[in-house]
Amino acid sequence: MGAEVTYHNFEVLTSDFYNTQLKYSVNPGRSYKALEVSLFAQDEITVFSDLKTNVGMRFYYYNEGKLYGWEPRVSFTYYAFDRLVLRGSFAIANQPIHLLARNDVYLPTDVWFPSTATIKPARSMQGAFGFEATSADKTFLFTLEGYYKDLENLYEYKEDADFAYSSNYERQLTTGRGEAYGVELFFNKRIGNITGWFGYTLSWTKRYFDDLNRSEPFYPQFDRRHDVSVVLSWQPSTTISFAATWNYSTGKAFPLPIMQYSFLGMNNAKENENEVFYEYSARDAFRLPAFHKLDLSVNYILKWNDKDVELSLNIYNVYNRFNVFSKYVGYKTDEATGIRTPILKQFTLYPFLPSLGIKVHL
Repeated sequence: MGAEVTYHNFEVLTSDFYNTQLKYSVNPGRSYKALEVSLFAQDEITVFSDLKTNVGMRFYYYNEGKLYGWEPRVSFTYYAFDRLVLRGSFAIANQPIHLLARNDVYLPTDVWFPSTATIKPARSMQGAFGFEATSADKTFLFTLEGYYKDLENLYEYKEDADFAYSSNYERQLTTGRGEAYGVELFFNKRIGNITGWFGYTLSWTKRYFDDLNRSEPFYPQFDRRHDVSVVLSWQPSTTISFAATWNYSTGKAFPLPIMQYSFLGMNNAKENENEVFYEYSARDAFRLPAFHKLDLSVNYILKWNDKDVELSLNIYNVYNRFNVFSKYVGYKTDEATGIRTPILKQFTLYPFLPSLGIKVHL
C-alpha cells in the first residue's frame, strides 16, 4: 500500500500563427494548477497451489474540478498443467490529463490538457485473457492474449475549433467514447547461442463522436491494424555478439483535402483567387504507407588494462527505407505561366544511419 501526491502546473496558449509578442508576455495564456492525490493498496493472494491472484484498489482525488474516483483491478494466474499457464485481468482506470492533437496540420501539435470542472477525466475499462506455454526443456515460450478496452470521456477538437489567442480553450473541445480490442502473440527462444523473439499484434481502435465525422465512427491515428517485431541475437563466443531487429506496422490514419475552392470577388472575379479553402475527407480516412525498417548491430568485448572495453557498431534502417512521417498538400508553381498546381508532399525521417560506440567497464 502507499500514497502519491503530484502537483501539476499547465500554461496553455493557443494561436494560429507565431507572434513574438506572446513569447515575452508575462502571462500569455491561461494557467491551470492542480493537485492530484492517490491512495492505493494491493495484495497477492494464493487461493490454492495452482491459482494465484492479485487484487488491488486505487482512490484518486484531483482538486481542479473536485474530481475523484475508485479504480479496482484484479488479475489471476492459473497453472493448468506443468507447462501451461492461464492468465486473466480486469481493471478500471482514470486519467485526468488529456492528450490533444490538431487534425488539420501535418506537424506534431500535441498538447497535454488537464481535467477541469467541465472537462472530465478519461475513463477506461479493460479486460484481458490469454495463456502461456513453454517447451519441455524451457527453451521456447509462446503466449497468446486477447483484450478489450472500453473508453469514455475522450476529447477531440471540434470541426470548427477556433485557435485564436482570445478563444476559450475548453469550448473548442467535444467529447465522445471509444473502444480498442485485439489479440497479441509472442514466441521466444530463450536458450542457446541463437536467441530471439517474434511478436505480432492485430488490433482495432475506434472513436465515436456525435459532433465529429458526421456522427460516423472513425479510426484515429492510434489505430494500427498490424504490428510485427522480429529480434534475433547470435553470440558465437563470450567476446562477440550480433543482433538484428525488424519492425513493421500499419501506417497511421490521417485526413486529406479532397477538393479546394475559392470565392469570386464582388467587383473582380479574380479578386480572391489566391485565397483557397479546402474541403477535407472523412476524419482520418487515409493511411500513410506502412512503416518498416531493419536495424543491425555487432558488439565486441576486449581487455584493456584489466578492464572490459565494449566496442559496438549499430546501423539504423539498413535498407534506407523512406518511412513517411506525414503527408500534406503543397503547390508547384509553373515559372512560365505562374499557375499554382496542388501536389501531395510528404516528410520522411531517419534514413540509413550508422553509429559507433565504446563503453568502458570501470
